[in-house]
Formats: sequence, C-alpha cells, structure tokens
Amino acid sequence: MKTGGRHNLEDLILEELKTGAKKMSRLVLVFAKQRPGTTKQGVYAALRVLRDEEKVVVHGGFASLSNVWLERMIEYFSIAQQNYARSGARDNSFLNLAEGERVQYFFRDPVQTDAFWSHVYTILNNTVPADKPIYLYNPHEWFMLARRDNERETIKAIIGRGRAYFMTIGNKTVLDQTLAKEFNELKVSYRLLESPLFNKQNYYLNIIGDFLIEVYLDQTIEKKIDEVFKTTAEWTPQAQAELESVVSSRGRSKLTVSRNAKRASKLVALLGSGELAVR
Repeated sequence: MKTGGRHNLEDLILEELKTGAKKMSRLVLVFAKQRPGTTKQGVYAALRVLRDEEKVVVHGGFASLSNVWLERMIEYFSIAQQNYARSGARDNSFLNLAEGERVQYFFRDPVQTDAFWSHVYTILNNTVPADKPIYLYNPHEWFMLARRDNERETIKAIIGRGRAYFMTIGNKTVLDQTLAKEFNELKVSYRLLESPLFNKQNYYLNIIGDFLIEVYLDQTIEKKIDEVFKTTAEWTPQAQAELESVVSSRGRSKLTVSRNAKRASKLVALLGSGELAVR
C-alpha cells in the first residue's frame, strides 16, 4: 500500500470501507482518532481523489467502494493468480539466477523500494525451503514506523511458514530501542548494536538461503532518517509525519538480488559475530 501524507489516508479509507458503506462524518471521526491531526478537509479531499479514480462512490453523505472497481480488481487478481500459479512464479528474473549471478533494480524513493522489496520477500519466502532462516540488517528499522502495516504483514507471512527471523539493527537510539516491543509481540529476534556493522550507513542486507537482497538508499534520505532516529525521544504524530515525509521524498535507491551461497554463509556468520565489515 502507498504511504505518506494524503496517499496514506486514501489507503486507510479503502481499508475502512471494505467492511461496508460508512457515513463520511463517521470516517472523519475514525481517522481523527487513528491519525491525530487528520482534518475533515483532509478526509474529504482524499475521498474526492478516490471518487475521481472511480474507486469510491459518494452519495447522500455516505461513502462506499465502487462495485465496478471491485469487479475489476477481482478479475485482475484472479488472472494474476492463475498466471503466477501456472508459471510457478518463475517469471521473476531473480529466481532464475545461477550461482554468482545478480540482478539490479532502481527506484525513485524508499517507499517504492520497500513495496518491491516486500514483493521479493514474498516470492523468496514461498520458494526457499522454510527451514532456512531469514537474516536482516538495517541501520534503523524505519519500516515499522513509516510502513508499519506492510512491515508487520510481511514478517507474519515469513514466520507463518515456520521460518526463523533474525533482525539486526546497526544503532541503539531510544527510538530503535522502543521498537523492540513490536518484535517481541511478533516473537522474532530483534538485536541492537552499539554502532553500525557496515561502513556505508545507507546499506541494508537480507539473506534467505543462498539469496541476498542488498539495498542502498539515497544517501541524503538516509541521513535524514538517521537524524529523525537520533533526535526523537518520543514517537508522536508529528515525528511520524516527518519520517513519512522523508521516506516519501525523491532519491535514487538501488536494490540488488544475488545468489551466492559462499557469500551468504560468510555474511550470516558476520551478523552473528557483530564484527565490522567494509562496504
């Protein structure tokens, strides 16, 4: 789902309306409680966008999902599911990688990067044997703050297969520490380091079986993410709005998927030891 500002509100409206039509005045009250600072004007503006996109119908003070849009989505997902099941998802080029090969993807902002990142997770999670753990390294776990629903659902899908999940964070700010409760609730490993494990502060690493996902976010954006974490002692709606704005801003990100059993094994050992690596 999209996040950040107005777009995030549009997604929340679609989520709210999936249970049936709602009074628009009721939606205003719901989102004012869920997202402090959300105004009536903001909700109505998001509804107008959804109406113009023909996703929502507004009539008599009520908003509901468009049946035409729902039928279109049902057809879309039905066709997609059939085609991906038929191909065994082998149309994804990274699944065809031979040992030592890699493929790169480029994105215009961290949100788009994370959306595709989750897509890669899902496919690898369904392909790599479940007895292979997943190891992750992030400088900061901003995903759980700015992309919380997407992050939690991705983690649940991974551990739902019985796969062990090990997260290592390269910092130990107050904000990094407060996120431990989220991972404790999900019953997965969340480890904080006193200092970054890798020299490049915009480097993210995931390992699942022989596959490696490596991401370099735009350096300017990463510095702003780091600043939010280092200057925020309490998570507030204002802090969330600031972080969402940062990760929605434009800046080139690179995501690489590679298949390298030897390197994967070496990096898993590195994450376990906490020794400094140079990237």
